[in-house]
Amino acid sequence: MTPYRRFHVALALLLIASFHSSAQPLRKNDVLCIPDSPPYSGKSLRYNGPLTELIVNSLKKSNIELTLISPPWARIMHEAKEAKCIIAGLWPTTQRKEHFYFSEKPVIKQTLGLYIRKDRQLADISNGTLAIQRSTYVSKNIPITDWNIYDVSSINQGVQMLALSRVDALYAEVGRMDYLLSKNEDFAKKIKLSQPIIEHVYGYLAVSKKHKNAKSIINAIDSNIEKALLEMKSPEVKYLNLKNKSIEINDTN
Repeated sequence: MTPYRRFHVALALLLIASFHSSAQPLRKNDVLCIPDSPPYSGKSLRYNGPLTELIVNSLKKSNIELTLISPPWARIMHEAKEAKCIIAGLWPTTQRKEHFYFSEKPVIKQTLGLYIRKDRQLADISNGTLAIQRSTYVSKNIPITDWNIYDVSSINQGVQMLALSRVDALYAEVGRMDYLLSKNEDFAKKIKLSQPIIEHVYGYLAVSKKHKNAKSIINAIDSNIEKALLEMKSPEVKYLNLKNKSIEINDTN
């Protein structure tokens, strides 16, 4: 083979290698904050919970790999606002929309309610003390002026205080509370969900507006979530309360 021909063969091989390299999408890395909130998410759950599994698998389809961290909820909100992590299942509010982009498609549907002791009626609690987790979404359907608000660091703390009658009621997500009460017979004997239900809410993937890849992450979720949901095999997927065949697009932005 002549030097001239060897040169062109080498050039062709270089171009082919370059083409295959550029055809492979660049792997991206990010951080997902997962609250300790069984049965939806948490380090003690299989695949870190169905909500975590759904987000990880959805973004993996767009070649986005996630590192998982699980700080306290108030810390999660701080880290997420500073674009140090993304959040799955965040309930949108006007204030939160100032800091975050939200996916168009929900990643979970949840129910909010008020819990009281079984030996009391909600109508009998006048100007009582209502425990609310710090930094959580507070529904406009709660008559805040009728209550003395007590901030708790976690729902677990709120449950303990309610069981001991240190607060009169607890504002909480129903699925989360059902899980906690199923794990503690003493609490289950003392605490009940009052009626009516406060609100049904959708949670979305939220990415800080400071995040340089915010729009691409949001687009990846909206593009992949339906397929990722259909591919989930674990029975815990039922806790997400999403339709199996299609996911409704909600106006959050």
